[in-house]
Parts: sequence; structure tokens; C-alpha cells
Amino acid sequence: MIPAENLLAEPQGRNTAPCISLAAIHILRRNPQGVMVVLPADHYIGSRRGFLTSLRTAVAFARKQNYLVTLGIPPTEPETGYGYIEKREIIEKIGGVPRL
Repeated sequence: MIPAENLLAEPQGRNTAPCISLAAIHILRRNPQGVMVVLPADHYIGSRRGFLTSLRTAVAFARKQNYLVTLGIPPTEPETGYGYIEKREIIEKIGGVPRL
């Protein structure tokens, strides 16, 4: 269970980036070693177990390596509104999940 004081909610849907920035500042002030997970409301999770495994692995890796971790799927079409992530070689696997 996540404590209520660890949740910040946007009162009205406006723009995600300022909310993420505010949350990052809030976390940094409370715990400089904290890990932030951002879950926009436009995602589909086909396998709860698989998603939670990936999320736990990503959080553990972010905490261990001090990296930003992005979870995603192969795109079905180009969408400039989201930007682009370029895939690189697999450097290592963390918990069976490749790190690129």
C-alpha cells in the first residue's frame, strides 16, 4: 500500500510535464535518493504480472544505477508528439530484462 502522503494528483487534466516536474521536486526534497514512477493515463496493461515484474526491475535498476528508465513497446506508427527513443545494443540484463 502506498501511503497517502506519497501521492500527488493533478486536480484537472492540463499538461503532464509541469506535474511531473512538481512531483520530481517534491520527491527530491523528501528523499534525494527516491525513485519516481510516472504512469500517464493513456496506457494499456495486458499482463498485470508482467507489468509489475518490469516495473519492479526498472525501479531496482534506477535505484542501483541512478538512471532514468523508460518502459515501452515497439511503435505501430510514427508519432512526433511523443518524440523518439532509439534502441541501442543490449549492455546487460537485469532480472532477465535487457538493459539497452
